[in-house]
Amino acid sequence: MLRCPGVRVVLIATGVLSCVALWISVPPAIGQDHVMVESKTVSLGATGVDIAIFIENGLSLQALDVPLVIREITPGSYITALSMSYADRLPESPGAPLSDIVIKHQFPTPNGSCGPDGFGLPAGVVDFVSPDAVNFARAKITSPPLTAGLDATGSLHLTVDVTTTSGEFEIDTTCVDPSNHLLFAIDPSGMVAPAFEKGIITITGSCDDFDGVIADADSSQHYGLYLIKFTHFGLEFKPVHTTVAVGDDTALDMDLFTSLQRPDADYGNDSLVVIDFPVSAAEVESFIGALAMDPTLITSQPDPDPVISMTILAYPSGCFEHLYSIENTKQVIDLFRQSLSSGNTEGIDDLIYLKGAVTGRY
Repeated sequence: MLRCPGVRVVLIATGVLSCVALWISVPPAIGQDHVMVESKTVSLGATGVDIAIFIENGLSLQALDVPLVIREITPGSYITALSMSYADRLPESPGAPLSDIVIKHQFPTPNGSCGPDGFGLPAGVVDFVSPDAVNFARAKITSPPLTAGLDATGSLHLTVDVTTTSGEFEIDTTCVDPSNHLLFAIDPSGMVAPAFEKGIITITGSCDDFDGVIADADSSQHYGLYLIKFTHFGLEFKPVHTTVAVGDDTALDMDLFTSLQRPDADYGNDSLVVIDFPVSAAEVESFIGALAMDPTLITSQPDPDPVISMTILAYPSGCFEHLYSIENTKQVIDLFRQSLSSGNTEGIDDLIYLKGAVTGRY
């Protein structure tokens, strides 16, 4: 049982062992008491991103409590899915250290009840609106303590999917109701607040990998969820409307393209009137296949004197953009038009108009 000399031990409603009142300061032994969240760089829209949280303890632990807040730094750079797990020195198996009480709680809404920006009961699931919180907590009754040592691969793990917005979010420490803060309970007695190092997750990437937009049987990508955008550059007597093919299982969201824009290109037409038309998964697959047959149309380097950008946004994580010369613009638009079924008259007409507006030839 958790022993906290001079203070009261309570098992709170969330099942977390807490000591209420003054903490007992325990001198460090070997190493130091430390929690570190991994920092890393991930690609736009990446899925299944593993974020390790490392534990170092100088004395054996009888319990630990690690509440974390996930908070966007750059607006829109955040998580879209989340799961929690234990590993390394704290596996989720019978007889493992601190395995009598094992907590993995999520908190969607801060309410400040346990401290500034703290999170309150009831625990639920995160809502993916920044900020969100999680709490890892474990304790022993008859199971072994966590002996002094340092994690190799991280005893706590968050697995997340991220947005397609370039930028950063952070994973910091917080508190959750009723009084759970970052805390190590030392065996045989006493408590300590470990040093903490937050993690910064950077979402970045470039749209130059054509292989990333080729869906296959083992891929989570689905052609019906693709968006294919054409944006005109250069001189215009009147604006050439940006044209977007919208997969029949998704909806047009121009904001998805904002974070993918090249710094050396002008996407001003994207903020004006946008023409969109529906495409089926089969039509997208046909167009991707046609592009793959001509390596000159899918290189990572832009054409000389480009007049149009084509961006393929492949849900959930693929992205490819190429800037085409006027001659290659004709070829690409013709390939797309030929990939459409004869019944897709809206798409055929929109592509004919786009080709004529950009190249002067229909």
